Amino acid sequence: MQTRTREATVWTTALTASMALGFTGLASAASYRAPLLLCSAVTVPNTLSNCGSDPIKRGEAAIDDSGEVSVVVQGAGASQSYEVLFRTPDGSASIDLGALGTDSKGNGNLNEGPGKAKLPIGKISAGSIVLTRSGSDQYASGFRNNGGTDFRPSLIRCADVNDPAALSNCGTDTLKDGSVDIESDDGSLDIRVSGAAANAKYTAALRAPDGTELPLPDVNTDSKGKGKLISSAFFPTSTLTFGSGTVVLKRSGSDQFVSGFAVTQKPKPKVLSKSNLVRCLDVTLPALSTCGADPLGGGSAQVDQTGKLQVTLSGAAPSTIYTIVFRPIDNSGDVTTSLSVQTDTSGNGKGSIGFPVSGTTASGNFVFQSGGFDQFLTGFSVK
Repeated sequence: MQTRTREATVWTTALTASMALGFTGLASAASYRAPLLLCSAVTVPNTLSNCGSDPIKRGEAAIDDSGEVSVVVQGAGASQSYEVLFRTPDGSASIDLGALGTDSKGNGNLNEGPGKAKLPIGKISAGSIVLTRSGSDQYASGFRNNGGTDFRPSLIRCADVNDPAALSNCGTDTLKDGSVDIESDDGSLDIRVSGAAANAKYTAALRAPDGTELPLPDVNTDSKGKGKLISSAFFPTSTLTFGSGTVVLKRSGSDQFVSGFAVTQKPKPKVLSKSNLVRCLDVTLPALSTCGADPLGGGSAQVDQTGKLQVTLSGAAPSTIYTIVFRPIDNSGDVTTSLSVQTDTSGNGKGSIGFPVSGTTASGNFVFQSGGFDQFLTGFSVK
């Protein structure tokens, strides 16, 4: 196959990107997610101690099931550094999640990002996220009933908590899955469990660090250990409520389940580079030769940090086999990836393979070939 110089479309496996401040794209598949509240504004179940006086316009914190930590603040203390902690229900111990720095407008973003999860698999913790500065707690995760982010922690077995410290007075009930949701728009309460004790009644409460409890409605399970509580407007919007603490489900004199997070998934490998596909025949900068005429609706090629090449095709020639090669930018000749993709009757297909090997830094194009011609290659099209 004839090779040629690619002056405009350079596809590089060593790619870095900065993450812009925003409230979208926080940890997905969140195991724990909550708004950040002024420590001094919390009154439910009780006021918090050792609160600072920094302002905040908006804040959100999340930990997903692969251990990715995301914390975003707007309108916090200007040009400050906050220590981000996940603190136990009684406030006696904490996990250090990192430092969040703000700009001159008090905006900041702590995001370890996919493939750089802060918390390892197997870590199970109960409690709340706290941002501290100058020896005081400035912000705490919790819930409010005046709009914004919902309070959505997972429910985990009290006896399974292993970091930063095991909890006391834990029961032995089983739990397959559990969740809490306090809606920010109307204050509705939703608690769900599955795989718990069968035909049981769990007494629920919101527990403050000082041990003060706000009783919540009971959660009753069926013969399969499945239970659901939905209480509309439990925190009515007629009374502004800022709450923070740990949701606890109790039975037989012990804490059975508590709100928190569990890291159960390995972090997704970081994508090092990704590019869309264009038709070889459509390229004008520079114009290419030896191009085929197959159609293309869309497609992409990406390489992650494990060296896995993943490709997709849509709207290509139906029932066709495409062979993918890597064409270095120095025109030194195509390198086989050993990957072929066969499209279905709609011209859609996908595939993956280990390419390139560890330690490789490359620059060039992935080219899809069929019928002795270059059909598609990584690049871009300006409309």
